[in-house]
Amino acid sequence: MLLLIGGGSGVGKTTASQALSAGLSLPHVQLDGLLKATASNEWHAPRTGDIPPDELKELLIKKGDAALAGLPRWLGQYSDERGILLEGEGIHPGFLSDLGDLPKIRLLFIVELDADRLRTTLTDHSKTFRALGTLQQDNVVRGKSLYNRWIAEQAATHGQSCVPSQPWSSLPARLLRSL
Repeated sequence: MLLLIGGGSGVGKTTASQALSAGLSLPHVQLDGLLKATASNEWHAPRTGDIPPDELKELLIKKGDAALAGLPRWLGQYSDERGILLEGEGIHPGFLSDLGDLPKIRLLFIVELDADRLRTTLTDHSKTFRALGTLQQDNVVRGKSLYNRWIAEQAATHGQSCVPSQPWSSLPARLLRSL
């Protein structure tokens, strides 16, 4: 099985993916790490606080498009019984339609639609976010909120599962039920 988990930063993708990969006995790979390892240099993390929210949302969508370019070949290696769980901010709802005929692919999304909760999570878990000024933090939260809403809308359009990030304690179980 190829299990792809997407969503914006700060929604619990990595933590939930680690729990799922252990429970399903699937190796866990983070998309950002894969992008760095393949060194396409098509994606690098910009100083997101300096980007207006609408542009940040579009940039995050383009990140997914850049990831998609080399991914089908890489994922094809895991189309046998080994399977893999791949998670990352760049996985978005158009992924499956663009991947073609890879067998046994499941695509799930985690979203946080509450901007205040997203701000709290980013503040608690991101040194980079905490180092930004208030205006820059506002831009990041608004941009990532727009991206989360876009993911939820696109997932609904594509008939894909979208799971709210809260409550954290039950997120892995809720993802598992969505499979």
